[in-house]
Amino acid sequence: MNISVVIPNYNGVHLFPITLPALFVALDHSGLQFEVIIVDDCSSDGSEKFLKDNFPQISVLPNAQNLGFSKTINTGIFAAKNDLVLLLNSDVRLSPNYFKDQLRYFRMPDTFGVMGKIIGWEDDVIQDAAKYPKFQGFKLKTSYNHLPNEADGSFAYSMYLSGANALVDRQKLLELGGFNELYSPFYMEDVDLSIRAWRVGWKCYFEPLSICRHRTSASIASKEKKEYIRIIYNR
Repeated sequence: MNISVVIPNYNGVHLFPITLPALFVALDHSGLQFEVIIVDDCSSDGSEKFLKDNFPQISVLPNAQNLGFSKTINTGIFAAKNDLVLLLNSDVRLSPNYFKDQLRYFRMPDTFGVMGKIIGWEDDVIQDAAKYPKFQGFKLKTSYNHLPNEADGSFAYSMYLSGANALVDRQKLLELGGFNELYSPFYMEDVDLSIRAWRVGWKCYFEPLSICRHRTSASIASKEKKEYIRIIYNR
């Protein structure tokens, strides 16, 4: 097995000095061969130049125009060459042993992917764990977090994999056609992708020992006003 990391970016240059060194430490600790692909969605903050000057080992794929999350990350997915693809937000910082407890899931032929536990950028507040559906009035909400026992080493299912940190089987991802671009510019595309995987018999998992830190809405909020984000989320 080897890993392709795909990161969509829009004006995330201020995050790179923190997130990218942490990513390379985690990849080195995995013991696997890897490549890192960053698809730049027409940033105006010098992201592309910064990456080329400071991280020449990264493949930078610039969009000709701003396309939003789904189209941008699909560009990276279709360019990836390795067995596993880590879908990673630019505002996520991996722990050094992030991959250590994830690779075992891919020994099972029906694994689609696995996500880690997302905690706060500067605290240990859980932002994302295993996702279970929950009725709220007449609506089925997908945001309920379930935290399984970390000590027993069992496999925990998740309704969907967070697009902020999901390690997935590349071939299965390609068979599904990547993310549905209907959900552009952002939100809910990760739920849709995971449900399509479940429907064909592939499983999504949550690994609580794989920990990463997330700077909440840092990448989206820098581009979109909060009210617009709310409208997109509730459409």
